[in-house]
Amino acid sequence: MIDLSSLVGLAKSYGLYAAVLAILLFVIWQLARMLLDEEKSGQFRAAVFRTLFSLTGKRNHEKQYISNDVSSRINLARKRIHFSSEILPEAVRVDWVKDSQGSTYDINEGQFVVCLDPIACQEQNIVRLTNAVVSRTSLAGIRHLFEKPLVMAIDLNLIRTLLSLTNNVKAMDWFFQNEYSPCISTDAALADWNAKVCDIDERGLFTRILLVEFAQFAKRVFGMTPRPFMTGEIEGLVRFLHAISTKRYGQDVPLEFITAYIKIAVLLVADTSKILRDGINPYLNSIAINAQKGVNTIYVIIWNKEALGARDPRAYQEFEQKTQLLSREIQSKTRLKKVGELKYDTIDSQGKKRKAKCLRYLVES
Repeated sequence: MIDLSSLVGLAKSYGLYAAVLAILLFVIWQLARMLLDEEKSGQFRAAVFRTLFSLTGKRNHEKQYISNDVSSRINLARKRIHFSSEILPEAVRVDWVKDSQGSTYDINEGQFVVCLDPIACQEQNIVRLTNAVVSRTSLAGIRHLFEKPLVMAIDLNLIRTLLSLTNNVKAMDWFFQNEYSPCISTDAALADWNAKVCDIDERGLFTRILLVEFAQFAKRVFGMTPRPFMTGEIEGLVRFLHAISTKRYGQDVPLEFITAYIKIAVLLVADTSKILRDGINPYLNSIAINAQKGVNTIYVIIWNKEALGARDPRAYQEFEQKTQLLSREIQSKTRLKKVGELKYDTIDSQGKKRKAKCLRYLVES
């Protein structure tokens, strides 16, 4: 990054022309980076066409702004929420049709067209495309195994998550008022599942564990004849993660979920006194036991102890050192392969914002 002090130093050393050339090269470099990123270049094109539309009033400029703005916002949001290296397929095409009813029409495999309204209804356009993206690309291959209330709860919360990352307040308000609240208030079963999914999401486990495991489950059962127990595994995974998400301090809840196709364990590093007193061996022993049980994926969730740092800096430093040591020992002394690590903000059981880290490991045979 070029700052003012470096430019002054450059100008003194090599002259004003050198400083101007450095600025020009930096601008070109930033533009090249943006243009090579499809979503970021989409945002740039949207800004250009919005300016052109405000100057000319031409309908084609309006359509270009709408399509570029909506698709780039949604695609950028989708990249930010997914835990694994695989992201949801990108929207292939955005078409513009005046006074549409929001229907989604198939064209070719992997493609869909969403009818969008004029620029005055841009928040509805964003919600409409988000709905189409979620319904067409999430839970692929297993959507038919979900009971309707649960799949609607998953969809509503995934749409809400995506919209929160588009930074469009009007779109979020429109979604809550016209779609989210009406659905929840008229269906008791949906409201019950939605409450569970919301709890899971608040603890940071919705996009980082639940959706990731649903994607893995879809790969394992692809092409198989649907069976009632498959639906049971799906619902059981939601209840399993909900129990962990609503776990009270000192409460014991199951930390392994082992079924025919879903075999995961969750390791919680949240009790400061435990790791400071007993060290990391209990966690390593738990990993060894889970590996023997046939678990194929282990998630390690580490809660940040910022409040502890304010009260007892020495204990906080020791906690940080032990959690770092645990990560290293898992890599060197277990049969686990780390395939992902994410830091994120979450809400604890007392409603306070916390920082956490989720690490995903595969158990190698």
